[in-house]
Amino acid sequence: SYVYKGGKIYKAPADEKEALTSSLMGMFEKRRFRSFLIYVQDFNKDDPKTWKDVDPSRTTGAQLYEKFGLDKDTADFTGHALALHRDDDYLSKPCHDLINRV
Repeated sequence: SYVYKGGKIYKAPADEKEALTSSLMGMFEKRRFRSFLIYVQDFNKDDPKTWKDVDPSRTTGAQLYEKFGLDKDTADFTGHALALHRDDDYLSKPCHDLINRV
């Protein structure tokens, strides 16, 4: 997927390696996003040990982004370019769908 930001088109990072080389984010945001992607990759709905204090049926998408300290721009391209949500309604719903889509 691609993101239009500041008059330019960028490739949305889809894994932790791309997250660290993306020009979409600053250095600290890259590290937070990488941690988020590793969490999503390691998440197993059948193994609560992989949830890391996040109940996917109670924690909202917005709360999940907040837990990892992701800024609004990063949350926007994650929700829309990676998870392919058409609107922001997913932010107030349980995050299990967001995790599965990413």
